[in-house]
Amino acid sequence: MNIIYQSSNIRVAEFLDADGDMQRQLFFGPDFLSCQGALKTSRPLYQLHEFTRHLTYAAFTPAVPLVRILFLGLGAGIAIHATEKFFPSAHVDIVDYNRELFEISHKYFFDLEQPGFSLISDDAATFILQSTSTYDLICCDIWGPSLETPTFLRNADFYDAVRARLREGGSFAINISANEHKRVSEMLAHRFLSTISLRGNNAFFISSDQPRIEPHMAPPKDTLATYNIDVEAITNASISIRSREPSSFD
Repeated sequence: MNIIYQSSNIRVAEFLDADGDMQRQLFFGPDFLSCQGALKTSRPLYQLHEFTRHLTYAAFTPAVPLVRILFLGLGAGIAIHATEKFFPSAHVDIVDYNRELFEISHKYFFDLEQPGFSLISDDAATFILQSTSTYDLICCDIWGPSLETPTFLRNADFYDAVRARLREGGSFAINISANEHKRVSEMLAHRFLSTISLRGNNAFFISSDQPRIEPHMAPPKDTLATYNIDVEAITNASISIRSREPSSFD
């Protein structure tokens, strides 16, 4: 493994994978044990990780045109870049507390200097609780440096704030530890008309006030193949989590 960038909080490394391709990976310190995002340098659009494919899939599910999108958590920006390519007219707010990560993600992964991007250095919980903006899609992919779940993602206030910021017909997606599946699914089911769980190593949910969550705006299959995304397979493997009606926890 060749380390091409190193600081106290971020490492970017490259190595030859089993296909003989150069793979570039992002790690967070201080232990740098868990990969937070990766790409093949010869095929940067090809999505290696299940969670990035799921985040990109979520962008196809709103029942309204994507005008404004919020990403809570930057990482390597893989799904953000794909979403921008599929919906170039949408404005994208990207929130991450780590200022250094914006520079590193831009330099080693994807160009963040896009006219439709707003880069916001802030704590995600603070931002969503204080924001007055509304969005057609909100994606949350936030982990601690050792893949621990941040405390605010276990709190009902965060999900109340997300629902308040979501426009009618919009979708909320979250990638979180499998250990949190029961807790988070219950909080989502009590706040949204519909929630689906996508099968995978992590717990991944998409919630909406649509009667049914499904891909409305997916690109052609040949385009998606470049990104290693099989929309039909993801849809067929999803599990519906139902609630009688949205309500709030006490």
